[in-house]
Amino acid sequence: MKRILTIILLSFPLALLAKENYKLTNKDIPKKIKNKIGPLSDWICEEQTSDSAKSYAIFYWVTHNIEGDSKSFNKQSKLVFRKPDEILKRRKAVAEEYAYLLQAMMQSQHLMCQVIFGYEKNELYEEGAGFYHPNHAWNAVWVGQQWQPIDAANGAGDFGMALNWMKKNMQKVNKDKLYTSSKIKFNYDFKPEYYLQDVEELRLTRLPVDPVWQLTDSAMPIAIFEGSIDGIRYFNEHNSKPAQNQSKLYDLNQLNENEAILEAADRTYAFNPRYTSLKAQKHFALAQESLKKLKGKKDYNFVLEESEKAKSELTASKDILNQQKTEIGKEYDELRKVNNEKRSDVIRYKKNFTDMNRKFILKAKNEIQQAEQKKLTLTNETNVKRKKVNEPFKINTSKSNSPKQSNEINRLLDSVSKRKALIYQINEEISGASQENEWDRKLQNSLIDSLNYAFKKTDSALKKEAVARSKKQDSFDDSVRTIRKTVFTYKNQGVDIIQQQYFDLYDSIQQHFETNKLKYQLIQDKAQLNAKNIEAAIQAGADAKEMQYAIDELQKIKKQSLEGCIQNNEQYKQYLTSHIHTFTQMKKIYEAENDYFDYLTKTEDDRKEYVKNLLDKAEEIDQKHNEQRKDIVKTMKDNVDASLKSSKKRRRR
Repeated sequence: MKRILTIILLSFPLALLAKENYKLTNKDIPKKIKNKIGPLSDWICEEQTSDSAKSYAIFYWVTHNIEGDSKSFNKQSKLVFRKPDEILKRRKAVAEEYAYLLQAMMQSQHLMCQVIFGYEKNELYEEGAGFYHPNHAWNAVWVGQQWQPIDAANGAGDFGMALNWMKKNMQKVNKDKLYTSSKIKFNYDFKPEYYLQDVEELRLTRLPVDPVWQLTDSAMPIAIFEGSIDGIRYFNEHNSKPAQNQSKLYDLNQLNENEAILEAADRTYAFNPRYTSLKAQKHFALAQESLKKLKGKKDYNFVLEESEKAKSELTASKDILNQQKTEIGKEYDELRKVNNEKRSDVIRYKKNFTDMNRKFILKAKNEIQQAEQKKLTLTNETNVKRKKVNEPFKINTSKSNSPKQSNEINRLLDSVSKRKALIYQINEEISGASQENEWDRKLQNSLIDSLNYAFKKTDSALKKEAVARSKKQDSFDDSVRTIRKTVFTYKNQGVDIIQQQYFDLYDSIQQHFETNKLKYQLIQDKAQLNAKNIEAAIQAGADAKEMQYAIDELQKIKKQSLEGCIQNNEQYKQYLTSHIHTFTQMKKIYEAENDYFDYLTKTEDDRKEYVKNLLDKAEEIDQKHNEQRKDIVKTMKDNVDASLKSSKKRRRR
């Protein structure tokens, strides 16, 4: 409810700002103030009167004018901490620099603003990986009588493929092909949702190292954050609610850097024992406090006592840093394991998808080959039957000299009559089967329409996934997971099921044609038997003239059955021809989809190698930083010993 009220209260000044926002990004800023925090902030906020309007104006300006530092991303260079005025001059920043610049500009407008270090689920840290050190930074600003999260780095835009001029134009011409680049560039893509973000929504992807800056009445354990997004949502719904105006937060905002370290170190360590850096900094800060007390002091006992305290704190700091060396190794081993699991996931995903595709490709190939052979057979059969259409039955109508055999004549003609009835029945069956076959073909056509729709949706999702992976996104990213759900819906629950139904109908329709062929042949066989029976009846003494009607009728039946068989064969050939084309198209689609997975595997290999290099370099830098901190501790300890030694000499004098 508080969140809704805040949005309503802020909507009016933000609506006013919307009309003026465009001028905040123009190039007419006076040169003398463009690189100066205070004057520039004054210029940005000169028309704003409320804290909310000022904070939004600064957020808007920073996210539209400070570019994400893609150079460090592309070259994976060592990050260097820059002061806010240096960041302003460069007009480029990484997340931590965005946060410090925003804080400096907010504070110049007398707005309380904190830099919040925290854990973000990004390309390295995903579900299943433990967090050791903060990997992101954002701000909390006092607006609307409460602390509100602001993330300028994420609000400014995203990193994407840096296509060259030729690839850009080729992409416009050939929209179905994906053009990629291994280089990354920053794309401004303003996301206002990162201004005053809902504190529980924020915890889906980011978590402060200091639990008090979660801005809720109950801190969510880091283990839940490291788990699934469903677990985070459940915790948000059942275990906490926003608490953004606690007096403790105001007190924390008043602390200087050393005081803030001393106040937060134990709490952050208890929250995440894997994050030991701040605790080491605490012992170092305590040592500094003891050394400050030594300035101007001549009392040897006092100097000795404070020096021993400082040395004790420095020893504790060094011990933690020694422990941290091992922890850094553990952290990156875990991340490498997750990195390998991501590739294994892609391989499983590819296998499940392409195995079914290969089954359909093989089926399509076989059906094309069989259809071509069957068409040739049908053509030969039809040519033979066309020659027979007008060929009369050769019936000998001359009587024998034997006495008339009435019983035999009656028996023969009775057989002829029964076969005529059977021929009529077979014709009815052929007519019914033809009607059923027509319904099946209509159903198959509707299946093809459904299949084409499912193909388009599947291929569209696959292309989106290919694009996402080309930007170094992986199987654990929410965007890729969403895409994969779409792929599953249209592929497993759409294409595969419809395709199998299509193949089943194809077999069924072919069976109809084959069955009708057999029935037409059966009619011809029955007619041939009747011709023989009529000839035998005439030989037995039946009147040839009276038999002529039966002979003519028999000729008609023979001709109709042959013409029916020819028509059935021609329709069969047309059906096979059209489906050879359909199978060829299906085969191409399945092969193209499998090509997508070859591309996904390649991009995954590229991503894995990229992340491996990133992890190797990041671990190397972290270990160097750790060694540097130990050197600083050693230097300070040496200074303490030197100071103590000097004091001891003075005492002897």
